[in-house]
Amino acid sequence: MRRRDFFATGSIFVASAAAGCVGDSFSPNARSEANRTHFEKVEGEYVASIRNGLAKSVTAEISVTDATETTKEETISLPPRDTTQIEQLFETDSEPYTVSISAAGAVKEGTLQPSKSPDNKFVYTITSAGIEFTQERRPAADIALSNNLDKRVDVRVTTSGPDGSVYDVLTVSSESFVSFRDVFSEDAKYDVHIRANGMSESVTFQNSATSGLSIGVTSNELRVKSYDL
Repeated sequence: MRRRDFFATGSIFVASAAAGCVGDSFSPNARSEANRTHFEKVEGEYVASIRNGLAKSVTAEISVTDATETTKEETISLPPRDTTQIEQLFETDSEPYTVSISAAGAVKEGTLQPSKSPDNKFVYTITSAGIEFTQERRPAADIALSNNLDKRVDVRVTTSGPDGSVYDVLTVSSESFVSFRDVFSEDAKYDVHIRANGMSESVTFQNSATSGLSIGVTSNELRVKSYDL
């Protein structure tokens, strides 16, 4: 999967919890009273798949060429009505991608640029009339979490808002990115406390349908910023 840097600029108040620059909602007692929850992980930045819509097995030949003109090819055998993900062909960070799919005597070619699209689910369906392409709206990520260390890290995120105080401990592999949705209610304000790698940060975050919270773990700081979807 491609990694994308979500350290976008935004208007958000960031303060050090250790410095005591935040309000009462970040007192140690308030955080200790938070209930444990489990934030819902967004599975991948996008998903590309090919579906056999026919009642018979087919063989699909797939070719993906990135902006550097590097081409990856794969041949897939698909049972009737079966769907197989092909996002492993989009591992580089060199958009746009030129995609060519050949199956059942039909050919479909086109260009994908997932990071510039409001969608993140791309499906190629083999039908009796040819190969159809569809895409769907991506789920908005409330929290985008990036670990820039060469080791796995546990990130504790505590949120306090109109629906109470909860926390989750998010484990992120070395040099990787994960995102989570349904953490915040729309158009609500939250106090958020982050603790990871011996460091902590506290923020006040105004959630909306077009914004999210980016958390980046580095060796010497936690980078916490808002970003636009």
